[in-house]
Amino acid sequence: MLQVETYTARSPGDADERIEVCPRCGRTGIERETPEGRLCVHAESLEMLSDGLLVEPVDFCPVALLPFALSHPDFI
Repeated sequence: MLQVETYTARSPGDADERIEVCPRCGRTGIERETPEGRLCVHAESLEMLSDGLLVEPVDFCPVALLPFALSHPDFI
């Protein structure tokens, strides 16, 4: 069975998920780490397979890292 979970209708700070505002497009979503980098996922497909749950982002924005670290002691 295939199901699509959409996060754009939820408000930021929703209790059951960490819903955030996307820094790129302004819609709400969930930040996920992938081997390709960080994504703000707005919708994802969930499919129950015989060996587990397959979760794939359907609608997302890549979230680029800042060229500097805000937590670095030299940052003013």
